[in-house]
Amino acid sequence: MYYIIIILIAANLILASCSSTKTADEHAIPSPFNPDVQVSIKNNTANFIFRMGANVAHSKEKFDFITTITEVKAEIHYPGSLKLDTIVFKNLNLSGVSDGNQKTGTTLYGTAEWNYPPRTVLSNLNVDFLLYTSDKVYVYSTDLNKIFVKNDADVPALELQSSVENMTDASAVFTVVAKRVKAVKNEYIPSSETLRAQIFSEKGTLMWQSGEGMQFLQMIYPVLPKEIGESYKYSIEWNGKKSDGNEMPPGLYKVVLIIPAKPEPYMTTVFMDWNQRYDKH
Repeated sequence: MYYIIIILIAANLILASCSSTKTADEHAIPSPFNPDVQVSIKNNTANFIFRMGANVAHSKEKFDFITTITEVKAEIHYPGSLKLDTIVFKNLNLSGVSDGNQKTGTTLYGTAEWNYPPRTVLSNLNVDFLLYTSDKVYVYSTDLNKIFVKNDADVPALELQSSVENMTDASAVFTVVAKRVKAVKNEYIPSSETLRAQIFSEKGTLMWQSGEGMQFLQMIYPVLPKEIGESYKYSIEWNGKKSDGNEMPPGLYKVVLIIPAKPEPYMTTVFMDWNQRYDKH
């Protein structure tokens, strides 16, 4: 009889534990848009990066969805099992870009760390990313193995967020906010050209590039920012013309932005809906 009582007590404790550690919020619904998520491992710590962005090539619904997210959590568990842990993206940041008349880009970005238990088989784990709005919870589920950055060398030293700012009917400013993720030995920029811009049409034709016909001062410049965790904003102004000096036709263009660093450059892209609202034809 004594042993039966002990077994019943143990069973009740297990059931209580199960009811309090479900693998995802029971009210969560699938996210209509998938975020870009990555995880890298260093010193027994899993470092998560969460990013969800929208530009002029995306729908208004995606813009609206991103701006309503107030909190992001990640629930980590074995397939079909109880969750091991929940981590919160505490430094979640929403950045937006507007040309004065309409929103041209927005990005939700955040990082989180998980000090996982010893002997944890990380490749077997699942992750539920919970996206909280004021009245709903959305979930994006994936295998941890699918979002692994396998090698530290695959993690870029700079996290880049690109945008188009101050766009008028005759000019625009292209910007890149660079955040230092890791240090790189002997890294430098070999000239005064610290940011390069190239504009491509929807067909892939190069329409304009910033360095064309220009001479740059040949000196060693640092790649900013230098310190891990710090950010630096690069920018370059465009005069609204093609390389031949004629006005750029209205349309959707891809802008490639390059920090021409050595030994490896950094590159990012942003879409620009150029002058569509000014087209009178």
